[in-house]
Amino acid sequence: MRSTLEPHEIRFLLVRHGETESNVARTYTGWTNTPLSPRGREQAQAVAERLASFPVSAVYASDLDRAAQTAAGIASAHGLPMTLDPRLRERNYGLLEGMEFRTACERFPELFPEPDRYATDGTLPEGESVADVRERVASFVDEAIHHGRGRTIVVVSHAGVLRMFLGALLDLPRQAIRGVCCDNTSLSAFRHGRHGWQLELWNDTAHLDGRRAE
Repeated sequence: MRSTLEPHEIRFLLVRHGETESNVARTYTGWTNTPLSPRGREQAQAVAERLASFPVSAVYASDLDRAAQTAAGIASAHGLPMTLDPRLRERNYGLLEGMEFRTACERFPELFPEPDRYATDGTLPEGESVADVRERVASFVDEAIHHGRGRTIVVVSHAGVLRMFLGALLDLPRQAIRGVCCDNTSLSAFRHGRHGWQLELWNDTAHLDGRRAE
């Protein structure tokens, strides 16, 4: 991935937030505000150090604590303000919030037509649909492009939302992105030029190599 951009290009550097205790417990977190775990803070420091040498123009993050805490170090390394944007929040899982994945499948089998926790494509009780999240992502992308090209923008968000970026930018169906890996503080990159969006990097965690074992 080349570091420089042409004046007509724009790049998104997408970062998933660091680990939380909810990630370890494998529960639906969604809009529930959970902080980073000690390991998550270490991961956040590692990705901030990795991105310190990138020519970053702006840093945006979900307004949920786990994303904002991860983004803070990146913004500080570049001397930039951090803009919190609720459009970058994880999907609202409604009644599933706080439930372990297995428990949710057992209690709401009608939401899981396949034996797969990513099969919840419809609108969730008191929550959002996949289409709702994709619409939020599209709105953010359109606004970012409108504000100007020639910029590299860091976006710190959540696994479900980053999958929506993958699907929306590359025009992929939901089935294609459903189970795509998106690890804590992974780095992904998309560049938009004359030929549309191109995927440069996905789910790269090289900055975690040599740190505490997985």
